[in-house]
Amino acid sequence: ILQVVAGPCNPDKCTVSGDALGSCSTAQPISLMMQATDEFGNPRSMGGDLIEAMLTNKDDGIIDAAVIDNADGTYALNFELDMPIEHELWISANGLREKASRYNLMPSLGALQANDCVISGIGGERPNLSDKTDLLVQPANPSRVMSGREAVVVTVRTPSGLSFNLPLKFETEMRQFSCPLLWVEPGDHFITVNLSGDVVPGCPFMVRVRDPDAEDLGEIEEDAPAPGTAMTMVPAD
Repeated sequence: ILQVVAGPCNPDKCTVSGDALGSCSTAQPISLMMQATDEFGNPRSMGGDLIEAMLTNKDDGIIDAAVIDNADGTYALNFELDMPIEHELWISANGLREKASRYNLMPSLGALQANDCVISGIGGERPNLSDKTDLLVQPANPSRVMSGREAVVVTVRTPSGLSFNLPLKFETEMRQFSCPLLWVEPGDHFITVNLSGDVVPGCPFMVRVRDPDAEDLGEIEEDAPAPGTAMTMVPAD
């Protein structure tokens, strides 16, 4: 009986498989399986090779994959992609890099989660009665973008106890949602932003609106910052 024992691992002959080669999304864990083979295409049946894998794109982005040795000649390549552009997979074995990339991935834009977003536009000077403020909802990671199809809801509870949702506009150029806030009541307003039913980090937060023309602001001005001082988002809890 002739038994063929595979020779040293050759990165140009290794094969990669996985559903992500056909379809994958950004911001989602991706796992590929690599089979180590020798220069004649014989699969190796033991681990121990120093396997490295990375992905590159046209924007000179580099993503290093986490490699797990399964001790049977196969290796798991785990990573996430941030940009919805074509990426090339490069494999190195025992310090030798393959001559040309043979596998490409083209991720679609993955859905953003509430934890991926931040709120801006609310801050600086305390707003006065009748002022208008633009609240912005955008990805925390600048490499992520919004599609405009996200289910974003902004809810405001006014000092008089009314609670209602506000209309939003998707800014296609900036790839973010904006929500105009017109302050029609002095006092403490509580704002909550939801994405697909989940609360965006930092919500609810409080914005205290002042009436500069009021002769006696009473409790509204109690413990409030002096006029002209910076106003930041204050967590409601």
